[in-house]
Amino acid sequence: MLTLEPRGMLAIRTGTASGLVVADIDPAKGGMASLADLVERGMCPPTRFLRTGSGGWHLYYRHPGHHLQIPSTNSKIAPGIDIKADGGYVAAPPSVHPITRKPYA
Repeated sequence: MLTLEPRGMLAIRTGTASGLVVADIDPAKGGMASLADLVERGMCPPTRFLRTGSGGWHLYYRHPGHHLQIPSTNSKIAPGIDIKADGGYVAAPPSVHPITRKPYA
């Protein structure tokens, strides 16, 4: 029997299962400034992205093909930037952020 969750969100599994690694940019924790710094230093290759419900971004990259599990305590590459890889997931459009009520797009 199918049960619907009224406030449920869609998610994309990251890692070898999907072939994706995602950089999760959180503006509330300084992620936009960190991203600007990485771009300026040439450390952020162009890629596809989406706007999150919190006003941040998810940057999508091709998974390297070998196990890439990043422990949650070490998943931050800079303030406000988390890396989601094997064992992780990210919310996906058309999910709506539970606090801001803005859609992922």
